[in-house]
Amino acid sequence: MNWRRQKKNDKGYHSKPLRVKDEVKKFFNVRFKEVEEDQPYLDGVKFNRISPNDNMLLLAMFEEEKVKEVVWSCESSKCLGLDDFNVKFIKAFWDIMKMDVMRFLGEFHRNGVFPKGSQSGGGKQVGRL
Repeated sequence: MNWRRQKKNDKGYHSKPLRVKDEVKKFFNVRFKEVEEDQPYLDGVKFNRISPNDNMLLLAMFEEEKVKEVVWSCESSKCLGLDDFNVKFIKAFWDIMKMDVMRFLGEFHRNGVFPKGSQSGGGKQVGRL
């Protein structure tokens, strides 16, 4: 008999699929049963909420003007890491880099994670801005 189709219980092995399924279900129900003692309740707790306008701002795409403002607000002599370009370099070559920066931020906005490879090479600088 195929061992995958058998399930042992107190009375021995079962080979019928429905009985095996029931035994497996019983096993996991006992194993992962939730204990209902001392559960915290949140009745009456007031949570802070954001306004619809703030929600729209959080969901909006990154604007090139705002991104440029952030880059220009950074101190030029600072490097974003040991082997990275300094902010002065990014400012000097902004016209060349801006499309890549905006594409990177757009991908982050769509997916909620930094694109693959962004932690090495040129994307690292943008991810830290």
